[in-house]
Amino acid sequence: YFVERRLKSPAEFTDVTDIEFADTKSVHAVVAKMDTYDLAKVLSTLDEGPVRNKVLAALSRRRRDDVESDLRDLGPVDPVEAQLLGQSLVKELKAAMLQAA
Repeated sequence: YFVERRLKSPAEFTDVTDIEFADTKSVHAVVAKMDTYDLAKVLSTLDEGPVRNKVLAALSRRRRDDVESDLRDLGPVDPVEAQLLGQSLVKELKAAMLQAA
């Protein structure tokens, strides 16, 4: 019934899905600096789940509404651009968490 969940340290973060293991305060600090349209591009590559929910929960109501609006209006996203934006997000998140430690 209980599955042991593997935790990752910030130094091990390599992918956008690793945001699941980040602390909420760091996620909030990083996504607050990110453009809503760019954030929508990153979220468009993610399925519904803990990572997407964590990012959206870290946004203020107004910014979350902006991101969700951008997601609805978003056309086809260049996968390479979305990957680069995601890597940048992870890099910033890593730096924020390692600096706080």
